[in-house]
Parts: sequence; structure tokens; C-alpha cells
Amino acid sequence: MDLGKQYSVGSVSVAGNTLFSDEEILDQTDLETGDVFSPPQVAAATEEIRLFYGADGYLETRVRAMRSPNLQTGAIDLTYQIAESQKYDVESINLQGNTKTKSIVIIRELALAPGDTFDLRRMRNSQLRLENTRYFDSVNLRPESTNIPGKKDLSISVQEGRTGNLTFGAGFSSVEKAVFFAEISQGNFDLFNWRSYFQGDGQKFRVRFQIGSQSNEIVIAFEEPWLFERQLALGFDIFRRETDFNSTEYNELRTGFDVYLRKRLFELVEGRLSYTLENVDIFDVSENASSQIKEEEGKKLISKVGLTLTRDTRDRLIITRKGNRLEYNTQVAGGPFGGDVDYWKNQIWASQFIPTFEWLNQGFAAFGRIGTIVPYGDSNVPFFDRFFLGGPNTLRGFGYRDVGPVDDNDEPIGGNSFGYISFEYMVQLADPLEVVLFYDWGFVNPDDWDFATSAYNDDWGFGFRVFILGAPLRIDFGFPITSSPTNDDGMQFNFSFGTRF
Repeated sequence: MDLGKQYSVGSVSVAGNTLFSDEEILDQTDLETGDVFSPPQVAAATEEIRLFYGADGYLETRVRAMRSPNLQTGAIDLTYQIAESQKYDVESINLQGNTKTKSIVIIRELALAPGDTFDLRRMRNSQLRLENTRYFDSVNLRPESTNIPGKKDLSISVQEGRTGNLTFGAGFSSVEKAVFFAEISQGNFDLFNWRSYFQGDGQKFRVRFQIGSQSNEIVIAFEEPWLFERQLALGFDIFRRETDFNSTEYNELRTGFDVYLRKRLFELVEGRLSYTLENVDIFDVSENASSQIKEEEGKKLISKVGLTLTRDTRDRLIITRKGNRLEYNTQVAGGPFGGDVDYWKNQIWASQFIPTFEWLNQGFAAFGRIGTIVPYGDSNVPFFDRFFLGGPNTLRGFGYRDVGPVDDNDEPIGGNSFGYISFEYMVQLADPLEVVLFYDWGFVNPDDWDFATSAYNDDWGFGFRVFILGAPLRIDFGFPITSSPTNDDGMQFNFSFGTRF
């Protein structure tokens, strides 16, 4: 099949601009002389120039890409013809469609306010914030003309979505086996408004009961995202979690609470300061268990303060195709905070999502994690707070928590340092079905600050994502490539609900 001649980009210039220099404008585009000529890339560059003007309030600036074939070079010269507009400020905010959500709940999520320069990029960030609240089925922000020169209103139209759920069900995963659960949740809760069925103030409330063949859980959680109408969230979790699936040598029970303050520090960056007090009980220890496990039998009180910094630019939480997420977490247990153990724990989590063939809804994703935990004083890090890899959320070609140091009985006891990288290519075959090809690589080392990669394990595999009630059922087949003598069990079949980041 003859596809015809391939054209390249010739000269690139700007015309009609007085407010910004040619260099400032061309810096907003990715097209350069010699690149393959692509109409979609030309359109994208034109939109970036328009947004560049719009970020300074020049909302009605028009940008056209004029194309001129160059008979001498055989390339296509580009001229961005710009018709600059006047500058606009925000006059007022107009809301439509919020029948149960209070107006203040919407307004406080905006990155624009009356009197600000009307910034199109900040308007887009505002729309992303409102969409990420998940209060609405649809959100539309746009400038609206006024009778005042140099002023435009910000018009916001929303369609309310369902934010409350009462869920009963049963499930089965490759780690927890059979589970039965009941959960009440409200993502737009209002503690003091019974007339609206406790909805509309943007608070979060959740109660979950779960019982299973290898785990039991009770969680009560509440969050006020705007404490005293300031951009400061206050929340707490009360929990009781019993797990039998971590090991055949012992059972684990964690009971306690977590209270935190959370605040957006600047654009898309959020900080979370927390205090956690939990009692960890290691019981039903096998007579054949190693001395490392028997030493931890009984109860230990963990008292710790944590700080988390997060930056999230993902386009959406489910079927993510663009953006990235970066998180740094540090925790200090013991010392001035009391408790039975003393350690300093640090982790960095990162993910990047890149669309490939967008018209086929395909994408590439990369995930990375690294961390270390450092004991201090006379304390050692108990095995139940160390790092483990393996299973449906990390190295999928290996059993749950099977990658890393083991005791004399070849039972995993975790390590004080770890690193992990994963790559996925995602293809959506139909609306509820996605196919994934993946590669996972990682290591767990016994000592703190030990990031040697000599003991790494890796795997490859494929999987499916079936979207049920808005959440993905993840089914993966993982095949080990490099393994250790204690975890070479061949192909692993993993399935679970939830997303990765």
C-alpha cells in the first residue's frame, strides 16, 4: 500500500504577537524544524500557545497555524498567526446544578477567585479538583461574558452524582481467600444535616465490617476536609484487623487508631501529618516456628508520628492514562512518642502514566518504590513492620510476601530495605475489559540503607481488568524470570480488587 510522501517540519515562526517574544511563545511547543509533520501535533502546539496566553488572562486570543509548503526543501513551514485579545479578570463565580452539595464545598476547591487574573490553566486545575472529589457525574467550567470591560464570570455547571453506598457482598482473592463484608460509606457527608440525609458538606464517612476465612476487619473512618472552613483536613480511623494469611507460622492482630491533619501545600502537592497508636499481637505461633518469630510472640505497642507528601496529576483514578503520582512517607516510632519499638521508616512511591494510541485507549505505566527502616536505641525492627515483596500488588510472579530474607525454616521475615520497579502496557478491548502485559523487578535486603541489587527477583506476565461497579477486578498470571531457592514456585495466579499507583 502506497502511503505517499512523508513531510517534515520546515521553518517555525510567529506573527502578530506584541505581548510576548517569539522565543517565549515557541518555548510552549514541541515541534521543531526537521520533525515529522503531524497535524495532531500542530493542533496540540496551537492549543498550548492559546493556553499560554490564557494563563495571563488573554482569554480571547486566537491562534492559527498557517502551513506553507516549501518547494525548495520539500518541507512544510509553520507560522503561528496570533490575534491577541484584551486581558480579563474574574468578576464573580456562577454555580448551577448543585442540588445537595453546598456552594461553599464547590467554591473552596477552586484555584480562581473573584479579582484574580482569569487564568485558563488554573481553571483547568479547578475542574480537575472538582472531578477528583467524585461528588459529581459531570463538571464543566467556562468563562462567561459580562457587561464590565475586562471582566468575565467563571461559570460552573455540575451534575450531582451518587456519593453514598450501602454494600453487602462476598469476595474471593488469591491472598485472603473467601471474605464477606458490609460497608456504609458517604463521600459527601454532612454530620449535622439530617434533613438532607447527612449529605452535602464534603465530609467523608465509612464503616466497614469484614469477615473471612483468613482475615477479619472492622474500620470506622471520618474526615472533615475543611476544618473551620480552612484548607485543612482533620480525620481519624479506628481499626481492628486480624490476619491469618501473612504466614502459616503465626497469626496477627492489629488494634488501634490513626488521627491526622492533611493540607494542600501548593498546586497539586498535599501534606499529611499523622499520629498512630496500635497494639500488635502475634499469637498462635507454631511450635516449629523459628526463634526470630517466637521472640516477637505476644503484644507490642507501636506509637508513631508520620509525615506524607503527595503530588498527584493523574487524569483519573480508574483507567488512568495520563499524569503521575509521587509520594514520600516518613515515620518515627518510639523515642519521645513512647511504645515498645524504636525505628525511623522512609519510603518513596512513584508512578507515571503515558498514553500511546489514544484513539484505541492504550497506555503505558511505570511504577517504582524504594524504602528503608532504621532501628535506633536498643530496639530492633519487628518482622511484622519490615518490608516484603511478592503477590498481587508487587512481584506478581511470586507468592505473597515470598521475596526477601527468610528465617531458618525458609519463612519470610522481611527486610529493612527494598526497591521495586514495574512496567505495564494496557489495552482496553471493550468498555468493561482491559488487557495488561507487565514486567516486575525488585529486591528486599536485611539491613537498613542497603540497596544492593544482587539479590533481585523479577517476573513477567499478562492480566485482565474487568470493571465491576466502577472498581477493577485484577486478574494476573505471573511467570518468574529470576528467583531465589526459597520462592521458585513457578507460575502464580493472582486476583484482587483495586488499583495501583
